[in-house]
Amino acid sequence: MGVPTEGWGYSTYTINNGEMYNRGVEISLNGEILRTKDFSWRANMTYAYNKNKVTYVNVKAPMYILQLDYPSAYPIIGNEYNAIYAYEWAGLSEEGLPQVYDENGEKVTNQPTTLDAIKYAGTTTPKYSGSFGTSVSYKDFDLSLQFLFAGGHKVRNSNPAFLTCSYSSIGYISNIAGASAGLADRWMQPGDEARTNVPKAIFAESGLSAEALYSTYYYADINVLDASYVRLNNISLAYHLPKSICRSLYLQNARIQANVENPFFWAKSTQAKYQLGGYNATNYVLGIYLNF
Repeated sequence: MGVPTEGWGYSTYTINNGEMYNRGVEISLNGEILRTKDFSWRANMTYAYNKNKVTYVNVKAPMYILQLDYPSAYPIIGNEYNAIYAYEWAGLSEEGLPQVYDENGEKVTNQPTTLDAIKYAGTTTPKYSGSFGTSVSYKDFDLSLQFLFAGGHKVRNSNPAFLTCSYSSIGYISNIAGASAGLADRWMQPGDEARTNVPKAIFAESGLSAEALYSTYYYADINVLDASYVRLNNISLAYHLPKSICRSLYLQNARIQANVENPFFWAKSTQAKYQLGGYNATNYVLGIYLNF
């Protein structure tokens, strides 16, 4: 594991000081569902399940922030190696400030600085993953689809809804950071803490520490998101030229094929969709394949 250093010109050094086990199963199925003279339908599926647990380690995080930022350098026995750790969310205060529970179970707006306040919040490694594909053929046409999926894992929200800003000398709001669609739901008046978990805007003139409040909010488990997803990875449609046409063109075979890559993505958490690649561009490819 990579352990953060206290200097030496390197940020981490690697040592072998732990033990863990992995247990899993992988299943693969494929077959023909239906066949007639001009039509056939096939399907295939793979499914993998994995369980990981740290069974021994003799390194403990010396500071709370290292457990939050470098969890794989300081794994905890009984949890996964790629675990996420966070503070337990306690809602917004009456003033619209983010709160978490400290090591004594008390609600605080300041980031707790003890390891006892940090809780296990899941793993970044999918517990299950796989693919599903299906293809149909009718005479000279082939149509196929391929889906990918994964689930049981988490991701920390890299862009939580948190607004900090200040007024410029001419009265305009400047230095806006952390833009997120969730900001429209932010706390704006007393009582809003009952309907939203998005903190109020923190103005520099308020005297509050935006950086400290952001850390409290960012490391809360409310910003640990379910990373389960299903992706339609590819749609392919092909037309095979009849053999009579191929012979007249001195070809052994030929086909025209159109592919659509990444046309659909579903994420259990809409907030996690961007981090999982859910907004990657859809690609369209048209090809002609000739075999002389």
